[in-house]
Amino acid sequence: MILLAVASAFLLGVYLGDRLAPPVSALLLLTSGSLLVGLLLKRIGRSAYPAILVLCVVAGCLRSTVMTDPTAELARYHTQSPIQVEGLVLEDAGPSGAAVRFPVRIERVQAEGEWVEVDGVALVTAGRSVEALELRDPPHIRYGDRLRLEGPLTAPPKLDGFDYPAYLARQGIGSVMSFPGVTIVEDGQGVWTRSALFRVRRSLHAALSRSTPEPEASIGQALLLGMRDTIPDAVLDDFRATGTSHLLAISGLHVGILMALVLPVSARAFGRRRSLYLIVPLLAVWLYAILAGLSPSVVRASIMGTVFLAALALGRPKSILPALGLAAAVMVAVSPNILWSVSFQLSFAAMAGIATLSGPISRRLEGLFGVSDAEDTASRLPIRAVTGAVGVSAAAILATMPLTAFYFQQVSVVGLPTTLVTLPILPFALVFHALAGVVGLVVQPLGAAFGWLAWGATTYIVQVVHLAAKLPIASFETGRIAPMLVLGYFGVGAAWFIADRSGALANVTSRVRSKESSRHVLSAPAKWLAVPMALAAALIWTAALTERDGRLHVVFADVGNGDSTLIISPSGRQVLVDGGPDARDATRLLGSALPFWDRSLDVVVLTHGHADHITGLLDVLRRYDVGHIVERNAEYTTPDYQSWRHAVGDEDSVATQARTNQLIDLGDGATIEVLHPSETLMTGTDSDLNNASIVLRVVYGDVSFLLTGDIFVEAEREMLSRGVDVRSTVLKVPHHGSRTSSSPEFVEQVAPSVAVISVGADNRFGHPHAEPLEVLRRHAPAARVMTTRDHGTIRFATDGTTLSVETER
Repeated sequence: MILLAVASAFLLGVYLGDRLAPPVSALLLLTSGSLLVGLLLKRIGRSAYPAILVLCVVAGCLRSTVMTDPTAELARYHTQSPIQVEGLVLEDAGPSGAAVRFPVRIERVQAEGEWVEVDGVALVTAGRSVEALELRDPPHIRYGDRLRLEGPLTAPPKLDGFDYPAYLARQGIGSVMSFPGVTIVEDGQGVWTRSALFRVRRSLHAALSRSTPEPEASIGQALLLGMRDTIPDAVLDDFRATGTSHLLAISGLHVGILMALVLPVSARAFGRRRSLYLIVPLLAVWLYAILAGLSPSVVRASIMGTVFLAALALGRPKSILPALGLAAAVMVAVSPNILWSVSFQLSFAAMAGIATLSGPISRRLEGLFGVSDAEDTASRLPIRAVTGAVGVSAAAILATMPLTAFYFQQVSVVGLPTTLVTLPILPFALVFHALAGVVGLVVQPLGAAFGWLAWGATTYIVQVVHLAAKLPIASFETGRIAPMLVLGYFGVGAAWFIADRSGALANVTSRVRSKESSRHVLSAPAKWLAVPMALAAALIWTAALTERDGRLHVVFADVGNGDSTLIISPSGRQVLVDGGPDARDATRLLGSALPFWDRSLDVVVLTHGHADHITGLLDVLRRYDVGHIVERNAEYTTPDYQSWRHAVGDEDSVATQARTNQLIDLGDGATIEVLHPSETLMTGTDSDLNNASIVLRVVYGDVSFLLTGDIFVEAEREMLSRGVDVRSTVLKVPHHGSRTSSSPEFVEQVAPSVAVISVGADNRFGHPHAEPLEVLRRHAPAARVMTTRDHGTIRFATDGTTLSVETER
């Protein structure tokens, strides 16, 4: 307890030093006074403990006071005018909407015509450059690249309700550059070990993408690699609403779960003598940290887990909480800024909660199930496994709840029960994703098999969270919470800990510390096979019951202001037309519409080379086996189109140039006919490229669909002048409902029963325009107009005679 008090005093000192900023002279006087008081107390036979605590507080104040600002040097060169800088990329670029974002350690700044050596980190948001696209596959900007950037270098902007500058400052970032010119000067300039780590992570990321559909692949990448950038917004919203976001962010909870899994296995394999069994969980924790990229939050959680194991190795499990306090004090002494890091506070709180509360909670639950400490039968092992997992989860949630409410001003009513229901499956999802990634690097088909199991476990978690998020009382806003309430919460917890030390000393590994109390589900490995076997059985039945229904399915995906359409024929052939404006659009569509085991497409069609049609296809080519690609080559030099050309060149697919009257046989009487373009068109402008869009007519029996790309009125009239049969049951309205398209004569000839407009909410173009809507009202009065903005994803199904429609909302 003395160690814990000393560590707490130092942390208090860092806090006071930051808030009060006392002069160094005053702190030195206080230091000398504390030393004199301590010597006096010692001389008269009293404990010098109070004086030592005061010295620790003063030491914390001194450390905070003498801390240098790593952002100050670069801040001197902030300017709204373009400036040239050079620096080293510190991480692989991650997606930020249509752009990419990455930190750069700035090494040189051009000031007054001369290069000046500097040292500081800037967060860069950049568009995709043609140079980078031609150089390599994504991520196009990578760790170790030396860049020359030209653009404004400014302080981070202040955002309403969020102190963005302070958030970045805690990461050592005090400058930002938004959409500068980017030139790659050199690559491979980083530390070789870290470069190797990023290569491994990129390979695992790609293997997971190939083995598992979306959104399960993105969840696996978050759990295993700490990459959360590609998780769909709707899924993230569900996790936030239910207070279960901590399941996706690698923290002390995940490290605690990993140790809870590995410790009993290691103890069973090596025995508990000489503490050798602790080496395996130690290696597991740090391997996990390495795979997660050794980010600061992951490293902190791993250090705390290491301290946890060290306390067991020393035979002093009672010292776990003081050791955690010491670890926190050391980390803060090295970098005082992390004291204000939310992830640091959450990791420490979670690990402290697991150390002090999980044991008592688990024992109480075992008592409710009638399991006594004396029982060691195999029939009780599953109950002990469940109560152990629940104890870890409940302890972490109770310990972090006030911090969550304080920082995010939201408390989930369903957070605890949802976590308790999903947490027992989380370890299996993590293990299966790891096997899918690692094995998939060597043998892709075998990795895909593990990917199916990962899909089953992850789908369970996602669906449980989704159902909980639909509840009307899933969460409520707390508003601003006074810091004293948070301190009071933890104060009551500390008082309970002091008053009931025997209960607090129980922890997640209490059963593996001694032979008498070692009873864990992993002592019977066969019991652990129950979950994967149940998952495998569920997957087999799912596959067996997923039969073709003999109908043609056409799905217009809600991708915002872009296009992506999936066609599934009665015989099961699959055609994807365009991919939407976001890298995740098409893969989300395929993940929801195709069976979990299906990683192939018969045909991919790119109607024309604009970003709102291309971007999503790039990920599809990397993650799915594509038989044929139908496109229309264009002299177009945008980064997105050059990236498409690069991706097509890397594919083994058969690439075909679309031509008029070309017919694609989908089997069982379903066909796709190419109606346009009729000849090579100039593509020097956007309007030329739009008019050269590939137009398709999908026919099955008496029902047909007209997919028009982004053609303008000129292309509509050209088709009509050739006598092309455009009559269709469903019209995909050209160019997102723009006034450039949908002429009265064209709409009359199509005579649709349904008109679908693929359009995003509040788009900057104002689509759909009033003019085409009026044309539809007057010249196709029987047509039902549907937009993806209002209805979400729109799914049609037809047996060739009748037509049914389902909408997302």
